Amino acid sequence: MRIVCVIMASGEGKRFGGNKLLASFRGAPLYHGILKAAAPLFKAAPQESAPRDLLVVTRHVEIAAWCRENSVRVLLHDLPERNQAIRLALTALNCAGTESVSDIHAAPEKLSAEKLSAEQLPDGCLFCPADQPLVTEESLHRMIKAFQKAPDRIIRLSYQGTEGSPVLFPASLFPELAALPPGTGGREVIRRHPELVTAVEAQFPEELKDADTPEALRELEGDAPETLRELEEDVSFRVAKAPHEQNDLRFTIPDRRFTLAVRTAAILIHEGRVLLERTIGKNEYYLPGGHVQPLEKTDETLIRELREELHSEMEITGFAGVGELFFPWEGRTIQQLCFYYRVRFRTEKAAPGIPAEGRFDGFDPAETKHYHLEYVWVPLEQLDRIRIRPGNILPLLVRDENAPPRRFVWVQPETEE
Repeated sequence: MRIVCVIMASGEGKRFGGNKLLASFRGAPLYHGILKAAAPLFKAAPQESAPRDLLVVTRHVEIAAWCRENSVRVLLHDLPERNQAIRLALTALNCAGTESVSDIHAAPEKLSAEKLSAEQLPDGCLFCPADQPLVTEESLHRMIKAFQKAPDRIIRLSYQGTEGSPVLFPASLFPELAALPPGTGGREVIRRHPELVTAVEAQFPEELKDADTPEALRELEGDAPETLRELEEDVSFRVAKAPHEQNDLRFTIPDRRFTLAVRTAAILIHEGRVLLERTIGKNEYYLPGGHVQPLEKTDETLIRELREELHSEMEITGFAGVGELFFPWEGRTIQQLCFYYRVRFRTEKAAPGIPAEGRFDGFDPAETKHYHLEYVWVPLEQLDRIRIRPGNILPLLVRDENAPPRRFVWVQPETEE
């Protein structure tokens, strides 16, 4: 299934009194917020420098220039109506195999619904307003997962019964989106098909807020972001955890914002690729594994964690070493003692449900909560091209299979937080 993302960045900011998308928000232009949340979900591989299935549609030359400099697909146009911008985006997405769509002309006579070929279009399109800077990657990920389970539904982000944007539309509704009358947008299609709407709960209410006025922007930068940070801190060690994780060997000193943790990690190499994972919302990859529980041996921990998260039976082939890692996480300092083991599948092939390449999600053993983890197979020669923990040490552990076990200390530089 292929899902693409369109960032709608064509607003004039009439109520704002200027181009709100270029206004500063937390030290960067406002539109960077949604890009930061969406871009990691639309990369075909973590080592890619730019998202492949993400398109920015804008009337602003400054935004278009930034996108081109950063290898983000962009369409610069001068069309006045929202419905025209939507039609333009869908027409651009019909250009299969095009490396850059920045040269597509937005002449109205070229924008017809008949040009939208069902064979070339993706299965769904996520439309994100560029003026909602607090939308999180986690919420977008939930929307995508909901759509994958019901690809004929309209998926809307909501919070406690209030529905808003972003919105993910199925391909069956692309012709209606392309034929919207002037002065209308995606809400018109939603109004016609209320029976198709599935609401996905946002993590925080602030995600649905936009910055239509300078006052709204100041509110998002002031009280609301502080509330958001407090909520993030409150759930940082509890969200998306199975009941057994309550006994993990992690000791926290709240006053000093410090946590000591004991973890195990698997070096799993299959067909020239190593398996890595990341927490949704973070742009850092590390080896899969989990935290040790009281009176549990570290090798037993690893086999248990791999069974629970991947539904796969592994066997340990050797001990690679132990590391003392120091890094920031959710506003606190983590000191982690991590034991590394080399493992392999019990059969020659990858376990059922685990693809031999690309990305996939971990499985929740209770099937009631999502682990919020994304797994990806990375070719060994490309390890140096992505951000990983622990830094330049992990490639050495992975590539040198015959090296004796080693002990190392790794401190993440503050600039990498």
